[in-house]
Amino acid sequence: MTSPVMALMVALLGGTWGAGLIWLLLRRQTAAALALQRCLHDLQGQHWALQQQLGRLQAAPTPTPVESVGGAGLERLYERAIRMARQGTAAEALASACGLSRAEAELVVRFHAGSDARPMSAEERP
Repeated sequence: MTSPVMALMVALLGGTWGAGLIWLLLRRQTAAALALQRCLHDLQGQHWALQQQLGRLQAAPTPTPVESVGGAGLERLYERAIRMARQGTAAEALASACGLSRAEAELVVRFHAGSDARPMSAEERP
């Protein structure tokens, strides 16, 4: 508060008692302002963290989940994965390109990497 306003309040409230009351009110306002400032700082930090996370999510490719492919589409997806594994594609690239989990892609690579380009028999088909 400015000194003319404070002087007026002291005059209205009467001497030392009024000055003490004003001091108490100012102290409470200062404490409340500091608490609000801390809350604002925390919220700004959370906002920054969420912006960073959103940026990473937007930059990441979104593979097609295998669950959304059904029937013949699922068979074609695995045939493509097997063909890519036979051509030497790494598991990570296979997972990204075909929408497989990392574990599925590793299994396909383990079973089919380096094998000849012969057609798949009925037993080999998923």
